[in-house]
Amino acid sequence: MGLLGGEEFAIMLPETGDDKAFEIAGRLCQAVAAAETPIEGEPMLHFTTSIGVTSLAADDPHIDAILNRADNALYNAKHAGRNSVCARFPE
Repeated sequence: MGLLGGEEFAIMLPETGDDKAFEIAGRLCQAVAAAETPIEGEPMLHFTTSIGVTSLAADDPHIDAILNRADNALYNAKHAGRNSVCARFPE
């Protein structure tokens, strides 16, 4: 896992298939939504997350191709109403 910038992180899941990666991202999204942070005198603070999932393709020229696919999927998740997971797998 690593910070890409701002509020964006990347997680690599070696030897994980597309379906399993999508499932893991969904569980992470649910776990974040279920977390509560108490603030004195205020209602509990809740968070949401949007996740873009992709996978490595044999013809990816460099890491930027993978990150761009994941970024496109992330923005699809945000536009879908946030707190969601979208995938964009190589063709």
